[in-house]
Amino acid sequence: MTGSVIDQSVLASLRQLERDTDEDLLGELIELFFEDAPARLKCLRGALAQGDANGFMRAAHSLKGSSGNLGARGMAALCADLEQRARSGTLDGVEAIVATLEKEFELVRRALEQERRACDGSAPPLAEKGSGPES
Repeated sequence: MTGSVIDQSVLASLRQLERDTDEDLLGELIELFFEDAPARLKCLRGALAQGDANGFMRAAHSLKGSSGNLGARGMAALCADLEQRARSGTLDGVEAIVATLEKEFELVRRALEQERRACDGSAPPLAEKGSGPES
């Protein structure tokens, strides 16, 4: 994947809302995501272990929405794929996708931590940092 794991246009829209409302909307959304996403990933793993396609589908759907709201398009796409597979009633073949989703979450988490530091004034936003890490 090239470039940022976060859609900068989504973050720009959230920053504009912040200016319009004089609230720390982006920072609050990032905090909520950091609190919620690990729990949803754990729910995915638990539902997978139990063969609970419905619980898996609900967790994937929730994570799809929260990641999409912050511009984590790759993560949201993986969640959409998982949700669709679970909707069919089977969890065959989702293990590898969940593993990819967990790796993507770590990339997203790092990128959003950078954004949060930028909101606090302790680091430049990702859009001002070139192409990102070379890892």
